[in-house]
Amino acid sequence: MPSENARLAVLVIDDQSHVRDWIRGVLGGMGITQVTDASDGREALARVTRPGVQFDLILCDLGMPGRDGIETIRSLAALGLDSAVAILSMEEERLIEMAAMLVEGQGLRLVGAISKPLTAEKVDKILERLRRTRTPGSGNPVVAPEYDLPAAFVRRELRLMYQPKVEIR
Repeated sequence: MPSENARLAVLVIDDQSHVRDWIRGVLGGMGITQVTDASDGREALARVTRPGVQFDLILCDLGMPGRDGIETIRSLAALGLDSAVAILSMEEERLIEMAAMLVEGQGLRLVGAISKPLTAEKVDKILERLRRTRTPGSGNPVVAPEYDLPAAFVRRELRLMYQPKVEIR
């Protein structure tokens, strides 16, 4: 369904640039051109919280240095995203199963786990599950819960920007 695929917005979270490039190529070959990538969980959170941005599917690697896939998934869940999530990993099957349970337990829509390397056949299965579980988006901006704010400062996920207010007479 190439025309339907062209409307999908996908976020790829993986710490290795060559893996992100490979995934972008596989998705592009399937007609999915709205692909955004992030090299870690912090960058992913910045991408999903941009005003007006909504992803239909998030592909998240488990094994990343710093903020790993599990922590990233927890943070995505805390935002209350409506995006479907698929796990990417080269980890043992048991670890992938535990991560899948975490995704579902956090209230995110898990559409599968993909062992690397990603192929069009594996993506097709994920897209089929995505279409079966799709829920209409609310269109409302995603707002982080208040309890996550102090931790976000500690993890340096926020950048304060000041706008001076000046009265000129």
